[in-house]
Amino acid sequence: MFWRRRKSRDEDLDRELRSHLEAEAEEQRENGLAPEEAGYAARRAFGNPTLSKEKTRETWDWVWLERFAQDLRYASRQIKKTPGFAIVVIVTFALGVGANSALFTVTNAVLLKMLPVHDPQQLVLIGSRQSETW
Repeated sequence: MFWRRRKSRDEDLDRELRSHLEAEAEEQRENGLAPEEAGYAARRAFGNPTLSKEKTRETWDWVWLERFAQDLRYASRQIKKTPGFAIVVIVTFALGVGANSALFTVTNAVLLKMLPVHDPQQLVLIGSRQSETW
């Protein structure tokens, strides 16, 4: 379903680009250029049609999702090729996530969370003062 709709839109885009090129060539012929020269001038004025197609397609679909799927397929092929390296990467990633989780848990408990007392703003520090550089 998706691919049929995409093919239809690609055909529409090709027709649209052709019509713009033809209109530009007609304008160039009206300005006095020979038909062949007008076609070349129209292509120069219009720019790269392939780039125009790609930019237009990016606005239509979820291009980022298609690219992400391509990346996942590529990653799975690479993992199948080198399973030892893949295991090392996965273990390293898991250790990194675990270490970050542990550090955040400690930081949250010690520095970010309010103390479990009724009125924490009234807490005071009691101790001896050794130097004046507090």
